Amino acid sequence: MTHFGELLARAADLVEAEGRTLRASGVRFSVALGIIVLAVLSGAAGLALVLTGMYLSIAANAGRPAGALLTGMASLAIGGVLVWIGNRIGEA
Repeated sequence: MTHFGELLARAADLVEAEGRTLRASGVRFSVALGIIVLAVLSGAAGLALVLTGMYLSIAANAGRPAGALLTGMASLAIGGVLVWIGNRIGEA
């Protein structure tokens, strides 16, 4: 019966150690995910500001319709490139 008790104690120690490892991995994953979310939001805000600046610059020189048209085309081009990249990554 001593072997069974020793086996149970070792199994409990193993479960405890694995729990600590899992908790540490979960914390690292959560921090990394938070940083990625902030990076995506920052990138989206930066892209919005670049497109706004492009619109204002074109609108001041060529008029509001031309500014809207060219900015929209640039936005569609950026979106198309991102879809193409995502598709290429998905195929790999």
